[in-house]
Amino acid sequence: MFNLEEELKKRFGNHIYTMEEEVTLEQAVVDMMKERNLHLTTAESCTGGAVASRIVNVPGASEVLGQGIVTYSNEAKQRYLSVREETLANYGAVSAASTEKPSSRNISSAAAAQKSANRQS
Repeated sequence: MFNLEEELKKRFGNHIYTMEEEVTLEQAVVDMMKERNLHLTTAESCTGGAVASRIVNVPGASEVLGQGIVTYSNEAKQRYLSVREETLANYGAVSAASTEKPSSRNISSAAAAQKSANRQS
């Protein structure tokens, strides 16, 4: 007799994040990150913070999610994520070239700069 679950496991293997209906993608991500002692920082643009928003709704997410930043404008991408103006001009904000530049170090620096700016206000 054909077993759909076994066939899916055979075809997709490690690409399956859960076989339990009640486990959301964000819950699975948080659980896997906790198990592996990993931490998450997000840098979002077109999603407007939706990824971080889904993660923070998971109980215990604060153990893995340290911070997130939404850089919607090109100016914000340049200032907080060190995306070069030339890259944005040549390839556009929604391009692999523009999204490969940001790193956790840039985002951490951006968070520190934002805190400093908030204190001065």
